This record gives sequence, C-alpha cells and structure tokens, in this order.
Amino acid sequence: MITPIHKEQNTQLNFTLTPPIVAVQQQQKSMDTLRLTQRAQDGFSFSSLWEGVVKCFKSLFCCFFLFTDVASASTQQISRLATRDQFIWFYKAEENALMAFLGNFHPSTIRLWGMQFQCAEGAFQAAKFGPNLGIMQRFQNLNGEAAWRLGRELSRNWTPAQRNAWQYNNLQVMRHVVSAKFTQNPDLRNLLLATGSAYLVEHVPARGRDAFWGDNFDGTGQNWLGRIAMEVRGSLGGTGVVARNQQYNQFISRH
Repeated sequence: MITPIHKEQNTQLNFTLTPPIVAVQQQQKSMDTLRLTQRAQDGFSFSSLWEGVVKCFKSLFCCFFLFTDVASASTQQISRLATRDQFIWFYKAEENALMAFLGNFHPSTIRLWGMQFQCAEGAFQAAKFGPNLGIMQRFQNLNGEAAWRLGRELSRNWTPAQRNAWQYNNLQVMRHVVSAKFTQNPDLRNLLLATGSAYLVEHVPARGRDAFWGDNFDGTGQNWLGRIAMEVRGSLGGTGVVARNQQYNQFISRH
C-alpha cells in the first residue's frame, strides 16, 4: 500500500512507502472491520428471517381463527334457522349460499374406490361407469357442473338394460357418496348436525327440473337427496328422517 507522508520521502517519486509492519497492521484492522461488518450483516439477516417466520405463523394463526369464527357463525346461523323454520331448503350456491353445503355440487374432497373427487357429484357420476376405472378417473378433478355434464354425455347411448341397472342401484350409491362426504369432512359434518331436527329438502328452481332427487319446485318431487341427507344426519348422531311439515308447505305455497 502506498501512502503520501513526509517521513522517509522518496526523492525520486516524491511520496513515502509505508513500512511493511504498518501495512500489515492496517490490513489486519481492515480485516477485523470487515469481519465485524459481516457479523452485523449476518445477525441482521438472521433477525430478519426470524421476524419473517414469526409473521408467517401469526398470519396462519389469524387465518385459522378467522376460519374458525366464520365456521362457528355459519353453524350458529344454520341452527337458528332450523329451529325457527323447522325446514331447510338447499340447492346450488347461487340460489342459497348458506345451505349449499347440503348439495352435491358443493366443493368437498371425497375419497372413494381408491380415487379422490372434488365433490359428491363427481363421485356419484363416476359410479355410473364402474368398474371401468378408466372412465371413472375422468371425474376426479371435475366440479359439480362439469361432472354432471360428462355423466350425461357418456350415458346418452346406454342400453335399456344399463339404465335399468343404474336406476336399481342409484339410491344406494347416493347414500354411500353422501355418507362419505359428511364423514370425511368434519366441517361439513358439523354443519349438517347444526340442522337439528329440521326437514331437509332440495328445492329446485323450476318445475320439471328434478322430481326424483329434488322437490320439483312445487313440492311434488320425491326429494331423495334431502331424505338421504337426513338419513346420514341420523347416522352421525343427529336426528334422522323427519316428515314433511306445515312450514315447508307454506313455503311452497308462496312460490
């Protein structure tokens, strides 16, 4: 290192060479400073990382408690409505968001037959084509609407024998699927039990839409999906199937 000073001046170059021992000392000081600076930077980085981890956990806890609060509020609201009205109608989220969890289109992971489906409708439609795993697997990642459309398309050319076989088994399949939905998803099980002893009915939005699984809008339907939901409720320790009541009849008369 070359430093201009007055001692031991080089007459030719007009600057002084720093003695080796001084250079070594200055180099050591520079290295010590560098190490201290690096330690400070490392400490700051670790601290920042730790703060980030803490913030992440705080956010997760906040989300958990927020979800818990929302789920608890929904459970309480459902319980109040069930007690007040003595019946609960459901369909898709567009028609009744609070009670849509009772419908087959509601997003809920279901594991059956060695496969995983995104909703009850996907599992139910897949069962139409068992034991053909190649076709059944096509329903695994579909939402309710897409699963219903694919099932209708693939069964369009069924023979009368195939249709009769499915109609003979479809109620048992639906019971199996709905039971899996509510036993495998604790949050949905709690919501189902919150319906208490209310009459559950799939209220479709138009006449002629569904007179088998739903109420056909005007109450003339068989409401098998609602009845199966009540059966499952009973199997989970709640109230089983209850009869259609006057409160529901009054509801239908107003539509």
